Amino acid sequence: MNDTSTSRQAAERIRAAMERLRRELPQLATIFEAFEPLLVEHAALKDDLPSVPGPDRDPDPDAFAQGVPFLGKDDFLIDRDSLKKAVDRLGPALAKGFPLTREPLSAIKKAIDEDRVSPEDCFAVMAEGQEDLLETVASRVGVEPGVLRFVVGRFIKPFAEKRAESLAPFPENFVWNKGYCPVCGSWPELSFLAGKEGRRYLRCSFCGHEWGFNRLRCPFCDTEEQDKMELIFSKDRAFERAELCYECMKYVVGLDLRERIDVVREVAALGLVYLDVLAQEKGFEPGALCSWNIISGD
Repeated sequence: MNDTSTSRQAAERIRAAMERLRRELPQLATIFEAFEPLLVEHAALKDDLPSVPGPDRDPDPDAFAQGVPFLGKDDFLIDRDSLKKAVDRLGPALAKGFPLTREPLSAIKKAIDEDRVSPEDCFAVMAEGQEDLLETVASRVGVEPGVLRFVVGRFIKPFAEKRAESLAPFPENFVWNKGYCPVCGSWPELSFLAGKEGRRYLRCSFCGHEWGFNRLRCPFCDTEEQDKMELIFSKDRAFERAELCYECMKYVVGLDLRERIDVVREVAALGLVYLDVLAQEKGFEPGALCSWNIISGD
């Protein structure tokens, strides 16, 4: 396990990034205040976790070429003690930043302690297309499905990111042309340009893996018709944008890191919420639903 000084450094890195965002975007101060305790403790917990052994198999190049992510859900499973550790560490931060979750948090913690919600349940309810299972587990616990997904998603995310970090870089001959993550299959929360040539990368909303992707293609429907794509941005922050696709009516927020090198990518998408608002006002949906981009239209 890592020395506690390194976990403090990981937490301080997030605090410094949040403070910079707060100075630059004071209109989002309420959002930053809510998420900061959670993101700080997330970083510290992740750093405290022991290193994860890499998978005992090599990637299958044929499956990879056909768009099959390297890891399946079983590769991300954790034991009950690890889940309880996450509840103990992240629960107070969730309660502090999101007071309305305090009662559901108590119910979820009790269900986990009593083995009525397993680690397998937590990972399963996060998967796309599992709405029936999500509702079943939520009913068993006595909380709203959306709240359950939000809470357990935050509990398991540090472990998913640690697992993704355990992987060696994919061989150069492994070609991945999909807009979803080559590690876990989740959609991206962030698009960014980096390097002298401005190569485009996507950042996974679940495991945090980053991969290269075509600059002129929509990650969600693969269209390359440029007349169906649009960038929206603020003139005084032109290095930040929302990338819209009129073919599938989805978007992803993005950054040009050639112009802004001090960005902490773990929290970058949170500072782009104002672009989420603009995109959703235009009728677009986020390609990856995250806890900060579910914006009420009320």
